[in-house]
Amino acid sequence: MLTCSMSEKRSKSEYTDLAAIVYEAARDGAVVVLSNTLQRMSISERNTALETTTPVIIAAFNGNLDSVKILLEYKADIEARGTVKFDGEDFEGSTPLWAAAIPGHLDVVKLLIERGADVDGRNVKNSTPLRAAAYHGRLGIVNCLIENGADVNAHNNFPHHTPLMVACYNGHMNVVTYLIERGANMDLQDKKGNTALHEAIYKDQFKIAKELAALGASQLPNIQRLTPLLLASTNCKIDQVEYFINRPECTKEQRIEGLELLGATIANEPDVYDIEKAFSYMKRGMEE
Repeated sequence: MLTCSMSEKRSKSEYTDLAAIVYEAARDGAVVVLSNTLQRMSISERNTALETTTPVIIAAFNGNLDSVKILLEYKADIEARGTVKFDGEDFEGSTPLWAAAIPGHLDVVKLLIERGADVDGRNVKNSTPLRAAAYHGRLGIVNCLIENGADVNAHNNFPHHTPLMVACYNGHMNVVTYLIERGANMDLQDKKGNTALHEAIYKDQFKIAKELAALGASQLPNIQRLTPLLLASTNCKIDQVEYFINRPECTKEQRIEGLELLGATIANEPDVYDIEKAFSYMKRGMEE
């Protein structure tokens, strides 16, 4: 007697419809629909749907904790890879953990880690969940990832930005302080030679720049030979220049360079042009 399996009986269009239902239910957090649909599918159909549409990634991204639990019970790949769209940007090759970290779903992050997710699972741009969380100031997730062994100094492909650098750039003081307490290296340099201190100055994060300096961040030059002090000078950040040149570790040579460059910037940049002010800073440099 000839028999047919469930998958053989079901048409291709019927299977496609079920796979779409699984994805949409995971996306929307419709746990009853998700569970019932998965139960209706054969093992092979279910496995194919979980692998090709990666519903676990969209469920994690949308913070649908119960959907993630159901999908993992049905053996969804906890290291599945897919594209996450966030703030108008596509992040290819992202894992469910990465997808949960960037929008800030701490409960999902905890679940995935408990189930064995790779805390340093990188996407195509070599960005880790920790870097994604630090970029957006998700302190709770940053803490959870580091407590579970995430590499505090992991950098992306280009320009080699670390979690500390992106937290400084975006002004997340609480994340910056925590990362440093947990061993983040303040003096690592990206491919342009910039440190976390450079990043804070670029975005005028003065409070963070002062914190880094107070904690011992170095005045390292980038590939343009600009130290953080000189970067502040060339961007006419007067308060920051005054702060750095009055720190005890600032040498006479550094003060002279900072003051002269600040004066030259004020004399040459139309947006800040003030010849008297420019002369006063150059005069201070000559007096040094």
